[in-house]
Amino acid sequence: MLFRSVADIASGAVSRVAFPYGKLLVLQQDLLPLANFWWSPDQRHLYTVAFGDNMEAAYLFDVNVATGAVRTVLEERAQPRLDLNSTSYNPPNVHVTADGTRLIWWSERDGWGHLYLYDMATGHLLNRITSGPWLVRDLAHIDEGRGLIYFTAGGREGGNPYYRSLYRVRFDGTEFARVSPDTADVMVTAGAAVSRRDGGSGSEAVSPSGRFVAYNVSTPSRPTEFVIRRSGDG
Repeated sequence: MLFRSVADIASGAVSRVAFPYGKLLVLQQDLLPLANFWWSPDQRHLYTVAFGDNMEAAYLFDVNVATGAVRTVLEERAQPRLDLNSTSYNPPNVHVTADGTRLIWWSERDGWGHLYLYDMATGHLLNRITSGPWLVRDLAHIDEGRGLIYFTAGGREGGNPYYRSLYRVRFDGTEFARVSPDTADVMVTAGAAVSRRDGGSGSEAVSPSGRFVAYNVSTPSRPTEFVIRRSGDG
């Protein structure tokens, strides 16, 4: 999927979207140039995650819907391949805050998949959010009001590295905590990237109050259970 123009329904005016088309990924079997897109709350901007040709780059574009102008907020390059999740079949781990000022971005630049915080206006790195010899898997929930990021990760607790746990951390990387004490795989469905392109999520892991988390948990020998826990202490 690749937008080429935007239209004003009321006036009928059409503006070409000025993506750097020559730099973007050529269509592949399960990967598209625009990996995800979503509207700003005021609907004046369309944020787009895109991949460069040969999957050697990733971008965060800010589209001015009124004019079609495109601003490259962030560009990251890597060899031989760059992705924004540990699996191409889950959505990119990218989030722009509702006020349009900060960007959460997943990267394997140090050999492990971790979260980084950027300034949307300048594209400059503000701080690392997570670090260490373990893998961030999926963004599960962003509580901007409380300044908390919930995500799944594997390999931090020892044992089976494929088992995911649910964690939370502040935007500045402080107050890191494990929310799920289960010795099992925690599944929070985020939606498959190959079938979902609207920036939405499959299920909500955190209650509106922020007091509870809900998820499925299982092992190869343990049937799936649905668990509700207090987010404060598990």
